[in-house]
Amino acid sequence: MKFLKKSEVVLKNGGYLTSKDGESVTHNEFVALQTESHYLVNLANTVRATNFEVKEPITFDQVVAQVKAQLNDEKRVYVEAPKKIKRATTDKLAEEALAWVGFQKDKTVAEKLNNTLQRFNVIAEFEEHGLFFTEGIVKLKNIYTLEQIIEAVTTLQPHLD
Repeated sequence: MKFLKKSEVVLKNGGYLTSKDGESVTHNEFVALQTESHYLVNLANTVRATNFEVKEPITFDQVVAQVKAQLNDEKRVYVEAPKKIKRATTDKLAEEALAWVGFQKDKTVAEKLNNTLQRFNVIAEFEEHGLFFTEGIVKLKNIYTLEQIIEAVTTLQPHLD
């Protein structure tokens, strides 16, 4: 058993988890979380690049009808509508109410993210202090940082509700 810090663990020869001195090491929970992180980071990258908006196909006849409707709706303005009255107090109250609603939403999202990320505490401990690794052969795609995992989970959070 060997205590290794973040700077002492690397992937060599195509992804084998080793210490800096070349000894093959493993830590079951760390390896499982890194494997899950690989999936989450790749899923988040794909989600960021994907447009989830469904667009209905449009026909030529629909375009013609739309243009005709636009041309028929061209109207002259003979009398200007009155301008909106500025209501500083009401506007400030509405702005404050919206800020409070936004705060409540952000607070709820932060709580959900923190609850989800609790299962990655081993990776946080690894980054802060290090972990005890045992001898063993393990192959990983990457060693993900907590920052990369937080970014991936934050990207995926709206889609997981």
